[in-house]
Amino acid sequence: MRHHFDVWQNNKNPIHTMMDETPPPLIPTRYKSPLTKGTSYPFGAELISRELAGAPQYGLLDIGFSGEKSQAFLLSRNSFPVLRFEYQKAEGSYSTSNSSWSLTRLEPNWRITVYPIPSGTRRFCRDYLAASGWSIIRTWLNDEWPNNGRIGSASLVISAFHHDNEFKHETKSSILPSKP
Repeated sequence: MRHHFDVWQNNKNPIHTMMDETPPPLIPTRYKSPLTKGTSYPFGAELISRELAGAPQYGLLDIGFSGEKSQAFLLSRNSFPVLRFEYQKAEGSYSTSNSSWSLTRLEPNWRITVYPIPSGTRRFCRDYLAASGWSIIRTWLNDEWPNNGRIGSASLVISAFHHDNEFKHETKSSILPSKP
C-alpha cells in the first residue's frame, strides 16, 4: 500500500514524496467536547495527522476538540477561531509542585485545539486549509521547532470570517533567549 506524506528535510520546507510505509499513528486526542446543535468540527484527528505527518514535533503533538460555542454565538461574531497550534514550556522553580500535572508542565508541550464552526461553513474551512492553510501550519511548525525545550510560548491561530469567506492567521511568540 502506498501512502503520501510530507517529508521534512533538514528542518526546511517540506518536500512531497511517496513511501511504502504504513502511516504514522494518529496524533493522540486529549479531549473531545460535545457539540451544540448547528455546529461541527471542521475535521478530525485522522486528517490532521495525515496533513502533519513528518513534522519535526509530530510525536509530541496532541489534539483537543473544544466544543463550548453555540452556532448562534459563532454566527454573531465577525470571525471565529478554527484551529490553534501552541508550544509552551514553563520554567521550574523551588515552589513548583511535585504533582505529575505540574511536572508535565515543565516539559515542552505542543498542542492543537480544534474549535467548532457553524456546520454550514465546514466545506469552506476544509477548502481553505487544502489550498493554503496546511502549508501555513507546516511552515509555522517547522519555524518553531528550534524553540523546542526553551522557556516560553508560541502560537498560531487560524480564524474564519464567515461574512466574507476569508481567513486570517495570527502568530504570537514569547520565547526566552537561550542561556549561554
